[in-house]
Amino acid sequence: MENTYYAESMRERRTAAAGLILVALAIPGAFLFEVLTRPEGTDGDNPADSLVYLQEHATAYALSGACFLLAAFGLIAAATSFPDRVPLTAALGSVGGGLWVFTGALRLSSPGPIAHIEEMRASWGESAYLVVQMAGTQAGLLGGAMCFIVWMVLTSALAWRRRSLPRWLAGLGMAPIAILVLAVLGPAGVELPEFMWLAYIAVLVVALPLWLLGGAAAILRRTPPLS
Repeated sequence: MENTYYAESMRERRTAAAGLILVALAIPGAFLFEVLTRPEGTDGDNPADSLVYLQEHATAYALSGACFLLAAFGLIAAATSFPDRVPLTAALGSVGGGLWVFTGALRLSSPGPIAHIEEMRASWGESAYLVVQMAGTQAGLLGGAMCFIVWMVLTSALAWRRRSLPRWLAGLGMAPIAILVLAVLGPAGVELPEFMWLAYIAVLVVALPLWLLGGAAAILRRTPPLS
């Protein structure tokens, strides 16, 4: 029984670690595909600019969608296999992953249909692009990101309480609370001190990837209980 339990625990930890690594690599990849190919000065919310972009870089746009799909599968795998999961965290990660699947699928499938619609009438093409942008980027991507951040904070809080991750790593995982504060207070028109925005950038650039990669390493090194 002990050997069977250990094998199942190890399998789950490997699945969770692989999922964390996949998210850490796929999300930056998704943004890089678009950032490196989108001309300077153009805006993703400008349909005229973006139709020109899709004509020239439809492949890069679709590849960014493929990266979001990979990140989605990674998040779902991590949320449903993480050693310190509870039903709420598993559900949050799965919902976030589902929203990223929606985002990725739209980016993968939309360049061809948008080009076809634009051939019939340019204004129709712009409207079709805006539907993809609002549903995929503004709703699916950002909604999934919020679910991911809440999952990360709650998972880190559980790990802090159970001492199942190094304290510094569990504390780092709760740093994205800054993003949640900005997400709530920013649209409400509340003026926030400049250090909050600096904290927001630091969390995105440093804390998120470090927690994902550090978390993968930490759970692989854990010794599971024998009972």
